Amino acid sequence: WPAAPPDAAAALAELEQQGLRLQEVVRVLAAPARTGLEPVDLGRALLQARAEWVARLRRAGQDWVGPDDGVEVMANPAVVKQLLDLALGHAMGLGRQMSFRIRLFGQPAQAKLLLAAITPGSGPEASLPGDAGEWHWVLLSALALHAGVVAERQVQAQGIELSLTWPAASGLRRLVRP
Repeated sequence: WPAAPPDAAAALAELEQQGLRLQEVVRVLAAPARTGLEPVDLGRALLQARAEWVARLRRAGQDWVGPDDGVEVMANPAVVKQLLDLALGHAMGLGRQMSFRIRLFGQPAQAKLLLAAITPGSGPEASLPGDAGEWHWVLLSALALHAGVVAERQVQAQGIELSLTWPAASGLRRLVRP
């Protein structure tokens, strides 16, 4: 399309990006589960994701809050990146503000990453995923299951909350940012 309008060009670029993301997830799902594990700081992974998503978030008029700290988990870094990209892709259409928290809880300890996508002043109906965003959730759920991560989503009063929980494993530890 030689003279595509700017909105159409941006939409085509996003569609191409989604196609590449789909190919990456399919490759991971075809490989044996839980390969290439190494220590991954979830807080640092989120900060790296923010750097990659900042332009899209600004165009959409969305804010990003957190995380304030991190938890180190044993995971495949490429899979963590894919999980975060899919969670962000799913949440972008469901709220104006992205809020991230990372928790270490339970005995034995588990790590939970919480992403709340909220629109202050809205009702729960504004947070129901539409057809376009649902494919992110389907891929996220499949990839999380393959990686041994529990993915959950819950519609709340003014938004939606996604959580990714890594099981108890040796080496989980809280990392505090200065």
